[in-house]
Parts: sequence; C-alpha cells; structure tokens
Amino acid sequence: MLIPMIRTLLLSFILLPAISFAQSKDSAAMKVNIREVVITGRKPPIERKIDRTVINVDAFITNAGSNALEVLERAPGIQVDNDNIILKGKQSITIYVDDKPLYLQGSDLANYLRSLPAGMLDKVEIMPNPSAKYDAAGNGGIINIRLKKTKTKGFNGSIVSDNTQGVYTRIAQIGNFNLRYNRINIYGNATNFNGAGLYDAKSNRYYPVTDKGSLQSVQQHTYSVTPNNRTMGKLGVDFFATTKTTLGIAFSRLHRALTEKKDLSGRQTYSGQDADSLLTGSSNMKSTIRNTTFSMSYRHTYDSSGRELTADLDYIQYGLALSMRNRNSIGQHTEMLDADLPSSTDISSVTMDYTHPFPKDTRLEAGYKSSFAGKNSTGAYFMAS
Repeated sequence: MLIPMIRTLLLSFILLPAISFAQSKDSAAMKVNIREVVITGRKPPIERKIDRTVINVDAFITNAGSNALEVLERAPGIQVDNDNIILKGKQSITIYVDDKPLYLQGSDLANYLRSLPAGMLDKVEIMPNPSAKYDAAGNGGIINIRLKKTKTKGFNGSIVSDNTQGVYTRIAQIGNFNLRYNRINIYGNATNFNGAGLYDAKSNRYYPVTDKGSLQSVQQHTYSVTPNNRTMGKLGVDFFATTKTTLGIAFSRLHRALTEKKDLSGRQTYSGQDADSLLTGSSNMKSTIRNTTFSMSYRHTYDSSGRELTADLDYIQYGLALSMRNRNSIGQHTEMLDADLPSSTDISSVTMDYTHPFPKDTRLEAGYKSSFAGKNSTGAYFMAS
C-alpha cells in the first residue's frame, strides 16, 4: 500500500507544473488572438420620420459643388420650375433656414438658395404637413434647411474647396469653425463662389400648310451666359447659462453679384413666300443682392421628456439693385428698353413656442408670433425705337 501512494504523489508533482504551464500558454495565446473592434456608422441618405422626410446632404456625392437650390431639385417630391419650388404638386410652400422663415418668394428666393453652397448644408427636412410649431401661412408645406453646426468641446474647423469644370469653371471655397469652452460656444462659416452658368437651347416647330401664306415653321435659338460671384459669412455665439437654458445671438451677411447676357434669334417661314420673318434680340441684366440677418434666441428645457420653451427675435434686411437693357429687332425695326429697378425689404419678427409632451407619443404645441415687414421699390424705364 505504501509504494502505490508514493508513486501517486510523485506523478502529481511531475504533472501539475506541466498542466499549469500548458494553461498559462493557452491563456497567452488567447490574449494574442483578441483584436480591437472598431464600430463605425454612416448616416443614411434619406430618413423617413412621422411628420417629415430628412435628406442628409453629405451622404450624396452628387451634391458636391452644388448649391441649396440644386440640392432641392434632386430631393424626392420636389420640383423646381422657372425658380418656382413645387412640393408634391403644390407651389405655396415656405422655406425655412434653421427653423426660421426666409420671407422670400419667386426669383428672390431662388437667388438666395443659389447663394448657399451645399457644403454649408447639414440636412434638408421636407414637411408636407408641418406641425403647429410652424406658421400656418400657405398650404403647400415647409422645407427646413439646417446648416452645419457642431457643439463638440474644444476647437474644430474645416476648409473645403470645390472645383466643377464644364464649359465654364465653378470654384467655391467653404470654411467652418467651432470653439466651445466651458459655457460658451462660438461658431462661424464663410463661403466664396466664382463661376458662370450656361444656357443654350434650340427649337424647331413645323406646322401643316392650310393655305397660301400660312405659318409653316418657327426656328428659335437662345444662348445665355450668367457669370456671378457671391460671398457669405455667419458668426454666432451660444451661452449655456445652465444645463437647461441656452441663450444665442447670430449675425450673417450675404453679397451676390450676377450678370446675365442673353442672345435670342428666331426665324419664321410662310408657305408660298420667299421672304422670311427674322427676329433677333439681346438682353443684358446686372443685379446685386445684399442680405443681412440678425437674430437672438432663448431656449429652456424643463426636463428630459421634451417639455421646452423657445423664443426668437429676428431682423432681416434684403436689398436688390437691378438694371436691365433689352433690344429687339424685327426686320428693319428695332426697339430698346432700359430699366433700373432697385428695392429693399426690412422684416422684424418675434416668436415664442411651447411644447408639452403627453404619454403615448402625444404632445401639445402652442406659439405666438408678431412680425412687421416694409418694402420700398422704385422703377425707372426708358424706351427708344
């Protein structure tokens, strides 16, 4: 009995270190095999929500080098026809920028959107049936454009240069910065654009011959070049008075100079006649837009449920200097028309909004708004023939 016990003890002393060494070796191998795991995510190009469709601008490569109006042209459900923005067949829509209405319509609105480079846009919110938070004016819905703005602590910024080459070159420089220190957040952006647009269209129309002298064909050719330059800058400060209360102030300035040179020619032929009717014309237009915006904001969040109160004070000044010269010739007869059409618009508004959530995804929204708008415009025309 003694000898087997001694043999067992000796085997235990020999095998235990080997087992321990094997376990530690396997553990080391496991440590080597473990790799760092990095989880990355990308915003989807389009997000569907209950009351809106959200377009993430940077998710579309085609938006590089574009402007805000061109971004809207590519958005689902939106059409742009002769500077008219149509949302699902309705034209009476309102454009917002950072939850603030632009108070512009027609060509004035289109020119302003052309002055916003796509590089400044964060997202576009399309709301065919907006909530009570927004104005009830118009029944065509609301398009809210949100500009890029970050609240990351410290200093960060970016500089982007876009170069689009076609018949003419379009070059844009875009700069953004953000500085957050303690309770203060300072942000700003600046853009500069130089380029030209081109429009070249030819059309031929033919009509059945009904009798001698009837119209047989119409040929038209329109050629237009629109060189323009625009600069835009914005500077804002947010002060976080408490974890629930934020005060903000912002100032922006836009300057846009546009020149349009258009040539038009047309020819009409008539059955049974050798002589054609020839029409030629030209148009030169120069415009300068100056847009200034000053705003103050207040936001207080009562709790994490979403109950909050916001107030905004806004002042917008929009100035346009427009001059045109048109010349039309039919045969030997020529007419000329010169026009000088300056205008200015001043808008002041005060808004307050309150949101109170209820259970089961229900909430109450109430608001108050008071605004004043004044416009001055003059027109001087000179005609010669």
